[in-house]
Amino acid sequence: MKQPLAIVGSGLAGVRAAQTLRANGYSDRIILVGEEAQHPYERPALSKEALCGGAPPVLCSTEDLNTLELDWRRGARAVSIDGRVLALDDGTSVATDGILLATGARARKVDLPGVSLPGVYTLRALDDAFALRDALAAQSEIVVIGGGLIGCEVASTARKAGHAVTVVESGEELMERALGRIMGHWARFQLEQLGVVIHRTATVASIEGHTRARGVRLSNGAYLPADVVVLSVGAQPCDELAQAAGAACMRGVVVDAAGRSTVPGIFAAGDVASWPLVEGGRRSLESFLNSQAQAAVAACAMIGCVNEQPQIAFSWTEIAGRKIQLAGELTGPGGMVIRGDETGASFSVFRVSRGRVEGVATVDAPREYAMAKRLVESQIAVPTELLADPSTELRSLLSYKVN
Repeated sequence: MKQPLAIVGSGLAGVRAAQTLRANGYSDRIILVGEEAQHPYERPALSKEALCGGAPPVLCSTEDLNTLELDWRRGARAVSIDGRVLALDDGTSVATDGILLATGARARKVDLPGVSLPGVYTLRALDDAFALRDALAAQSEIVVIGGGLIGCEVASTARKAGHAVTVVESGEELMERALGRIMGHWARFQLEQLGVVIHRTATVASIEGHTRARGVRLSNGAYLPADVVVLSVGAQPCDELAQAAGAACMRGVVVDAAGRSTVPGIFAAGDVASWPLVEGGRRSLESFLNSQAQAAVAACAMIGCVNEQPQIAFSWTEIAGRKIQLAGELTGPGGMVIRGDETGASFSVFRVSRGRVEGVATVDAPREYAMAKRLVESQIAVPTELLADPSTELRSLLSYKVN
């Protein structure tokens, strides 16, 4: 007897996987297990629109969701996988023909005195955003611990709303892991121009307060008053189900380029998946665009349509009103090439290794990004002097041939 397919996680990767299954002719039962009770929404908006009183965009309309004819276990939690049998926290179990883990990631925990005080927030889900938004209703002094992508987005949003904001970052520059040193420096300048106070190469000793958080003590003894403390120190893939089922995990569920784990019948996509990269290696990409792509590939593999797709990281962010678009990896071997004026209206930064463009970040340059992204994808060798020259059409480099 044919068993249903199960998708654990009702976020972007889970919904896209269900849509892909139906679009590819799968007509049997699909079970969608989702801990969050809300209608599926776009998480990138949590650090932007959702903090300003708006609601994040939905992933698909109620009508479109209904057409998928899902057995949606809303508010349920998967607790174990035994072979291809999925057990839920309500005591029920379901035999399946395959399980896709799209469980995402949670905010990484830190062991700090005072971390459990009221007034300390993380931001990974809609309820987190609503709680933080309510805390920001009054004029507040905010300390953001962690100068990564989400931390800087929160700082930018809160500062534009009129709050006093301080960011504490342990590294040399903000968002350096995602953007590299040059773009990290540029992002710091933008936030400082906005009025955000930034402490670099700084570590936190404790969050202080009695009945609620009132400030942050740095390891150098400095005290930063705060009504609200936001912890943004990275994400931890929710891979416990896979680990317990015997699947290999390494900062996420280890999958091949079709989304197949090391346990037959278990697949993974999105933030929980450690996916192979085009340039070698693997990691969880924590990206909206990559989660969509991985979900489609893994869903197809579940029904026997295997199409291996190593990934290139694609993402975007908005800092101080400036849109940054990214493709590939901006950290790693090779050199950096700046195209345009960093103080101007738009510019781009490339990482070039072995003569090939391995990563790019553009600022307020969507048309240039479209071409730069293709350079990363094509792995074509290009001269850095042409890449750096703004008068060179990037499109022309797509067909460049080394003499």
